[in-house]
Amino acid sequence: MKKVLFASFTFAAMALVSCSNEEFSAPVADDGTVVFTAELPVLGSRAYGDGLTATNLTAYVYSAEAGETEKYLFDKTATFDNLHATVELALVTGKTYKVVFWAQAPDAPYTYSTTDQTVTVTYSGTPANDETRDAFFMATEAFKVAGPVQQTVQLKRPFAQLNVLTTDYAEALTSGVEVKQTGLTMELPSVLNLADGKVDKFAEETFVLSDLPTGTTEMNGKTYTYLSMNYILAAADKAVADVKVSTDFSLNAELSFTAVPVQRNYRTNIYGALLTNPAIFDVEILPGFDDDNNVSVEPWDGTTVTVPVVDETAKTVAVNTPAEFMGLAQLVNGTNGASARNFEGYTVTLAGDIDFGGHEITPIANGSSRLGGVALGKSFKGVIDGNNATISNFTITNENADANVGFIANLTGAGAELKNISFEDFTISAPNCEQAAVVSMLTAGAKVTNVHVLSGSVSGKQGVGGIVGRMMIDAAVTGCSNAADVSGTTNNVGGIVGAAYYTRIGKVMTISDCINTGNIHADNVCAGGIAGLSAANISGCTNTGTVSSCNNSTGGIVGQQNAFGTISKCINRGNVDGSESTSLGFGGIVGWIKYDNIPGSYANYGEINIVECENYGDVVAAKGNDVSGIVGLTYRNATIKDCNNYARQITAGPSSIAAGITVYQNIGNAMPETTGLLTVTGCLSTTNTETQMTAGLKGEIVYDNTSGANSSIEGNTYAPVQ
Repeated sequence: MKKVLFASFTFAAMALVSCSNEEFSAPVADDGTVVFTAELPVLGSRAYGDGLTATNLTAYVYSAEAGETEKYLFDKTATFDNLHATVELALVTGKTYKVVFWAQAPDAPYTYSTTDQTVTVTYSGTPANDETRDAFFMATEAFKVAGPVQQTVQLKRPFAQLNVLTTDYAEALTSGVEVKQTGLTMELPSVLNLADGKVDKFAEETFVLSDLPTGTTEMNGKTYTYLSMNYILAAADKAVADVKVSTDFSLNAELSFTAVPVQRNYRTNIYGALLTNPAIFDVEILPGFDDDNNVSVEPWDGTTVTVPVVDETAKTVAVNTPAEFMGLAQLVNGTNGASARNFEGYTVTLAGDIDFGGHEITPIANGSSRLGGVALGKSFKGVIDGNNATISNFTITNENADANVGFIANLTGAGAELKNISFEDFTISAPNCEQAAVVSMLTAGAKVTNVHVLSGSVSGKQGVGGIVGRMMIDAAVTGCSNAADVSGTTNNVGGIVGAAYYTRIGKVMTISDCINTGNIHADNVCAGGIAGLSAANISGCTNTGTVSSCNNSTGGIVGQQNAFGTISKCINRGNVDGSESTSLGFGGIVGWIKYDNIPGSYANYGEINIVECENYGDVVAAKGNDVSGIVGLTYRNATIKDCNNYARQITAGPSSIAAGITVYQNIGNAMPETTGLLTVTGCLSTTNTETQMTAGLKGEIVYDNTSGANSSIEGNTYAPVQ
């Protein structure tokens, strides 16, 4: 086994190593130049772990041709400047390589084996509390050189950081106990395989007595003094160990702790009044390195693309940076030489917030589209779990009339999901596109869960939403919120979902427990605080934004509910504005209920139910018709039950109709094999028809053009505000 001490690397030595592998073609000037920019973790708010001591970087290059054992070729060194280092490798075009990176302080006690890609740690005689023991590593996947390439790689620590802290250091000094040095003894691995990340060769190891770490830190409202701070080689999975901290007082006294959790890239804090009462202490393991240090907090430069690491065994993908998100998009889209893959069965996780620096980004599943109710083109079928991180500061623009436009252009399949993530300060602009949103198209059982748009704007032609542009057939949106302004140049614009139709027998779409606070506008028809056009079941949703259109079908919750669905326990507090319209259908909850029987679009057909909904917003369409507190206009079939209207103003055109709950017209299509019947029961309206309602014809509860021939209106309450 050939072992090389890191401090001895020189460029001359590298040339000799390279020439010793004569069977591998030597690079020439016009071959592929691969430039790696290595990044070390950025310090968060902790006292130790800023990465500045690991200044020396070595890149070990291996041949990784298919069917052959990985073969060490040569290495190259670089020096970090402000946590960044650049390594330029002249590689042979058409050949496949793997690169292993290792960064450390110049004299750190680590030895690398080029044969089996392992690092060995020397513990014997090494000091405790030594910040220069910090180190970092990363191993690339095999890659084929097709020409010049530039990539950014992020290195991670192979260590846990183990801290021992006390609140009573000053008290101990007063009593005559002065601790100047500590050591550490515990069972530790001494070998790390950089290729697979596994640790090996466990034994009891000791760090010798050394000066205490300097400084204090605040935790839980108390000030703690460091007694010990050590980097210990650790596995990726959490393990427990017994820890002994030796001190230089009281005949080399020892503090003992049992079953202490340790894990790679995590901090473990042991803290209490350890000098005066060592029997009482707390142990806390914190994901400090992953959350604070291993996520790039600098905005993306707009060009760097880094392919994220895909664990094919665990079916996971870790995304830590904007460049890696663009690398994920590249894998899904099949661009830059990648074969398109939909990641069905895989989970993508975020380690922290992602800032795209205001740059234009490429959607995941870019170029997808639809034909009627059928999704076409690229798709993402896996899970993206944001771990409650925020993605911010990006722009997506597209002029193509057929394209899906969104952060994810096409999320499809029973196992597909976007969850636990927020979006902030972004612009999606697609004036000619038929679906635009954070998730442009959602279908075939896919889900969007706990996704929040905190600020931004979304604009498109039709099928435009804050969260989902168009959902079809079988999909669910749950626990989401939108604060962006959403607009469409034609139809079907919603705060949460732009359009939800193209149904199938036995399949149902749901929108539940969602909130919209953004302003929603359609230049033509179908604008809703939650959904513009809907054949879905909607429950537990709230709108506080202003909803407006220039034509018809505008509602605080849904613009137009068509052919199928129940809207239950929804609340509208936003105003419904039809001031630019001379058309019909403006309501506090739903603008228009109707039953268009279009083959392929509305296979599900059933009576629409509006249950336990409340409206507090004003509904004003001074030139429009059929304006009501709950459902602006109902055609033929519907049940409206236990709904309350508290609008302070309901305004229709001077020759038009308005009502507290709904205006009913027995025209248009009805459910198959029915004659059409409206049932309104248990409803309340407080809008005063004399002082708060303006229209040529008015109804306290319902204005019914059938005079009761096709309606059942009973058990309702008109309680006008005086």
